[in-house]
Amino acid sequence: MPEQTRRARILAFPYADSLQNARLDALLEETHGQRRELVMDYHELRLSAPSELFNHNGQPHERVQGQYFPRRIRFLDVQELKSEGVYTHLETVPPDHITRSLTSTLYWRTPEGTIYYLFGIRADEPSMLLVSARRCVSEERPGPAEEVADLTAEAQ
Repeated sequence: MPEQTRRARILAFPYADSLQNARLDALLEETHGQRRELVMDYHELRLSAPSELFNHNGQPHERVQGQYFPRRIRFLDVQELKSEGVYTHLETVPPDHITRSLTSTLYWRTPEGTIYYLFGIRADEPSMLLVSARRCVSEERPGPAEEVADLTAEAQ
């Protein structure tokens, strides 16, 4: 019988849809005894109409309409946390700045079984948030929805 090759596996991140084009509000580290947790507060964008792509001064832009809803993801039993760029000084970025827009998520398991989460953001400087945690859970986060009407942003 041939030996099976163990390799990293890209997994379906259960909250990927909620994070696509979300606005990152805060990252908070918490310690509970020997365990570390990372709390990611963000606003999920829910469109009420299809987005509109258009050309503005030779650059692609996108107009969206919808609402931002407050959300939270808690990463439990964090073993590794690496942040670079904007993630190290997020509190200095204005709340509605385009830099807070999450653009991508990657979730994988190494051959050894370690789980990683990698998040991309719109930023002028190289930025990375890499989390290794046992698991993550979605939690309720209080607060009203915020209207987004005719927001024009540079398309990715």
